[in-house]
Amino acid sequence: MCSRYELSVNAAELKAMLARLLGAPPALPPGLADTAAVVPTAVVRPTDRAPVVLVDNQGAIVVARVPWGWPAPWDGSPLFNARIERLDEAPSFRPHLGRRCLVPATAWLEGRGQGRLRLGRADGGLVLMAGLYGRDAAGRPAFTVITRAAAPAIAHIHPRMPALANEDEAADSHAHPFAGLWLDPSTDAAEALARLAALPPPALIARAATDAAPTTPDLFGAAPDGRES
Repeated sequence: MCSRYELSVNAAELKAMLARLLGAPPALPPGLADTAAVVPTAVVRPTDRAPVVLVDNQGAIVVARVPWGWPAPWDGSPLFNARIERLDEAPSFRPHLGRRCLVPATAWLEGRGQGRLRLGRADGGLVLMAGLYGRDAAGRPAFTVITRAAAPAIAHIHPRMPALANEDEAADSHAHPFAGLWLDPSTDAAEALARLAALPPPALIARAATDAAPTTPDLFGAAPDGRES
């Protein structure tokens, strides 16, 4: 997976999309009120602070802003992707298997030839990338995106893709059980990973993309206290 993804929604759309995918709306950061205030089209890069859905210290599902990628212990470079096949044996990720999150995105970006492609759902909907979150050796919060082998429809573009927690919305217009199961810290890590690996991705499509969209590290304003661990 390339080290770029995109989030382009307004506050009302984000809340509605997450409510549909999770079964109930999560608490939003103070900087993102329940209004139609526009969240600018943003290309998110490693070390940028980006919104993730997680369970806070009080057990509530919330959206918090967390930097993408924690420093590798060997050279300090950000570990922004984690291969699902190695999570249970990788010392950098194994301690975080009980702290799972969801990363909302409208697309992820891959370079190809002279251009870049924007990969996402064929219906243009939100994707929820499965991730892990925790704190580095200095106590700073961070998250990483889990990757898997690419779906056949896009494997010719890149052999890897984010592991998506989206289920078939046509089959159930209400709560989507897997998203809640993935976030629930009481779910056994092995079960959560096995279910994630077996979940078929939604219909995907690739479109041409440009770098015209700005990087916007501070997507939602001030970070909420106590919601990143």
